[in-house]
Amino acid sequence: MKKTTARVIVNTICRRDCAYCCNKSTAIMRRATPIYTVKPLNKFEVVCITGGEPMLLQHRLRVLIKGIKQLPTFPKIYIYMADYDDIRDVEEIAYMVDGFTWTVHAKATQDDLDKFRAVQSIAFTMPELSWRLKLHHDCPLVLPLMPRAWKFIKQRPFFTLDKCTIPGNEKLFIVQTNLEEELDV
Repeated sequence: MKKTTARVIVNTICRRDCAYCCNKSTAIMRRATPIYTVKPLNKFEVVCITGGEPMLLQHRLRVLIKGIKQLPTFPKIYIYMADYDDIRDVEEIAYMVDGFTWTVHAKATQDDLDKFRAVQSIAFTMPELSWRLKLHHDCPLVLPLMPRAWKFIKQRPFFTLDKCTIPGNEKLFIVQTNLEEELDV
């Protein structure tokens, strides 16, 4: 199967300790190709930026996005996220990408609900982007959904680590630079 999507782990920093996190799977992580430049991403139609939590290291995320946008193939850029420090960062990044996937985890808190509401408000005002919502079926919160804000809503249990795989059309990469360094474009 042709690899059309690059899944890029921009950092491994996350405030959660989810039992089902694929980043804990050595079988998955050993298949990640280290990258020091965005050039290997030029072969892909879509780049999905994930983590850890991509929104927690804004400088690194922005450098990566700017580098991808300079590629001659102009891949679509999506961000997978479940947390952020400042909602203004989400708004600014929204103008740089094609969409987001927001995930509500099993151990979601009131803070997660407040952040969800803020992201949903942005999604509602920016319908030109692809906004996707994934809900863990064990989420203890009642979410005030605005269905028109989301292009896709899915509720299901997440995979257990032994079932976690990389889809056939994806190649996994991990950014290998120090936090103080720029990603070489």
